[in-house]
Amino acid sequence: MLKHLAVGLAIYAMAGTTLVWSQTPATPTNSPPSATSGDSASSNGPRAEDVAALSDARLAALKIGLKLKPDQEKGWAAFESTVRDLAKQRQDRFSQLTKERQSLPKGQLASPADALRLRAKSMTQVAADLTRYADVIDPLYKSLDDDQKRRMLVLMTGLMPGR
Repeated sequence: MLKHLAVGLAIYAMAGTTLVWSQTPATPTNSPPSATSGDSASSNGPRAEDVAALSDARLAALKIGLKLKPDQEKGWAAFESTVRDLAKQRQDRFSQLTKERQSLPKGQLASPADALRLRAKSMTQVAADLTRYADVIDPLYKSLDDDQKRRMLVLMTGLMPGR
């Protein structure tokens, strides 16, 4: 029970970090776009390529750290595929949100009702992603021994949907 609670709390805590990225303040109108980014849409945070590279590194570290046995590889393949798919969907949603924000006339803010509706839509999608993630991580987690389970909880930082 305690292990399930720890996994649940870890998932919940990491899912909340999406809110931090989604609420990154816009670049002030008098400041130039970032010199490291190719477009102004990505100047407020990491570029898609950076996020993908970090996700790949975290997945590789997790797999190496778990020291999977041959019979556990099947569960890993499904897990890795789902994590990559969810990360892509999350990046697509973020890009769409950025485009929607940029389409507002300069200086105009969304109404509170519009902002709440957008937030509700986002939270609904994150909930669906977490459910999908739980469905794919469950068989892998159950196939691990106690040492692997402990390492998984430590190494999974940053791989949760919504991050």
